[in-house]
Amino acid sequence: MQSFIEKKSDGYYIPNPSLPTENFADKWNKDPEKARAFYEWNSAALQSLVSLPLSISDNYSSLEATLGETIVGRAISSVETRIDSSSAALAPYKEHTIQIALSVAHREKPSYRLPKRPTLAIAAVYKKDGTEFQYSNNGAPIPKGCSLEFRVIGARTALQGGYTIEWQVVNTGGEAEAATDLRGGFYKCVNNSKWHETTRYSGIHYVQAFLLKRGACIAKSREFIVNIA
Repeated sequence: MQSFIEKKSDGYYIPNPSLPTENFADKWNKDPEKARAFYEWNSAALQSLVSLPLSISDNYSSLEATLGETIVGRAISSVETRIDSSSAALAPYKEHTIQIALSVAHREKPSYRLPKRPTLAIAAVYKKDGTEFQYSNNGAPIPKGCSLEFRVIGARTALQGGYTIEWQVVNTGGEAEAATDLRGGFYKCVNNSKWHETTRYSGIHYVQAFLLKRGACIAKSREFIVNIA
């Protein structure tokens, strides 16, 4: 950033690339405190970047303090979704069988206004006969009788303090319908980012997470699809 700042005899100059005669730093020259505040922020932001661990971590508080929770949350969600396979490419959602499952009549609608796009991710593991396996969104069918653990991934500060995650659980298929056990509602978890399920019926099932603070939904995930043999 500093390479774009020029220091001339009459003060700071940051040209507008589209209109070079416009100086983005004109207020700095009227109020030097603004320039000092920028350089202090810039130094802190650089330090928070270079001090990040090389491994993936869920502690991004230093970045959020300097770059802002919204920007960091979007970036982390994008990266971690790919790492955890928790938000697969959009292609599977366009499959005919998946579209039918996502539009079943017993899937309830949220009672609150939703964000325009997903910024949360979901990671999942399942356990069979004491052994734990990672499960990818819309992965290969897993057996019945397994335990499933889902975990929300998002900006660290979003998952601090008072928050509620509403998990929507939807199952489909003839077995669940025959057992009159079709589900499509919501389950609340307060200050807890995990949810547990058991694989019981064959079919295409999915969960979706909604993050609420003070009654408003501030973030959501895509549907995380679980196939059961």
